[in-house]
Amino acid sequence: MAQQSTPSPSRADSYAHAYLNLSQITLDVVERLDERIPSGKTTMTVDIMDAFPSTKSFVKLVQFENNQGITETAVLKLYDRTCPGRIRKFIDPSMSAEQAFLGFVRTGKMRELVPEMEITWKNNLNTQEVVDYFDYEPQEAVKYFTMSKFEARVWYEFYHRHKTELRAYKQLNSMQGREIPRLYANVRIPLSVVHPGTGKATPDEEEFLCVPGLLLQYSACNKLNDLQLPWQNPTASDQA
Repeated sequence: MAQQSTPSPSRADSYAHAYLNLSQITLDVVERLDERIPSGKTTMTVDIMDAFPSTKSFVKLVQFENNQGITETAVLKLYDRTCPGRIRKFIDPSMSAEQAFLGFVRTGKMRELVPEMEITWKNNLNTQEVVDYFDYEPQEAVKYFTMSKFEARVWYEFYHRHKTELRAYKQLNSMQGREIPRLYANVRIPLSVVHPGTGKATPDEEEFLCVPGLLLQYSACNKLNDLQLPWQNPTASDQA
């Protein structure tokens, strides 16, 4: 018997972050890791040239002015929980889920849930994805999860991937530019771009609602997940 799936959100309830329609994005520079990134600035602007298809997270081909005013082409890899695909399973992003998650963050409940997710991660190292740690059938999803908690767990999956890949690039610094792409910067799309019209982000909003990313060299060299890294399980990082 074919497995019943939860229907996707109606067109009226479908959701995508506003920045996905922009041709230019201003990024927060969390950590400058290459001399090409303009020094002494906390933000930088990138022009969106194209999007890479069939990726596990949003990956954009971008251009920016380097420290010498020369145009550089780079790859912007984003760790956005609203990216549809395998991590979200059968539950597509929706406006109602987004509003539920915003409320979850702004009432402090997300902060309370993080330690629980950390424990779950540590106790299930052989499980493929964070959302797989919780047993449920597709048709029973609403029964077992509130929308906000599902979004929270998807956020944690992307958070962990960003953290793991950032650490890996730093530890493989000597291989950058030769065997793997060079890491230019650890960046973030600020709340004002993710949710236009919002004011200054609170600490919780900054941590849980802004979209983290890595700005990488655009080249034909190996991707990070082509390498066998001793501290990672096979799915700890995905392709740019």
